[in-house]
Amino acid sequence: MCPPSSNGTTSVYLQTTGNGHVQAIRSQKDRDKYPDRINLDRRGLSHIPHIVNESKLRLLSAQHNLVTSLDNFSTNGSASFSKLVFLDLYDNQIEVISGLDALGNLRVLLLGKNRIKNIEGLKCVPRLEVLDLHGNQISVINNLGALADLKVLNLAGNQIR
Repeated sequence: MCPPSSNGTTSVYLQTTGNGHVQAIRSQKDRDKYPDRINLDRRGLSHIPHIVNESKLRLLSAQHNLVTSLDNFSTNGSASFSKLVFLDLYDNQIEVISGLDALGNLRVLLLGKNRIKNIEGLKCVPRLEVLDLHGNQISVINNLGALADLKVLNLAGNQIR
């Protein structure tokens, strides 16, 4: 078990399960104190850990990690993410936007400073209001038609033609 990350909001322990998955665990005290948020910033994570017993989770931050894929959101147990409205994955190594099917209530998606080349995989988050894709490798603006509620789109620092 890794020591907790304490960032002023909550302490999160990372534990490897018997089948090799990494699980994020909080004490009941921390869950009661901050039931709606988990911070996994700067933990050296290569994927989003399994998050269980977090049915009130609304905000998840995993900035400054080594996350390469969003696929764990669809396999992680959708109950943990059914109320998620804010997802911050700034400064990771994500190349493709996919696996967001369980995040139907998502309003804010921060994916700045990743390795994303195409805007895709967003049809399953139609309530998205803020999409930050600055500092990626995007060259064409497309696939935004399903985002009728989109109010803020940041594409600064890309290779738009």
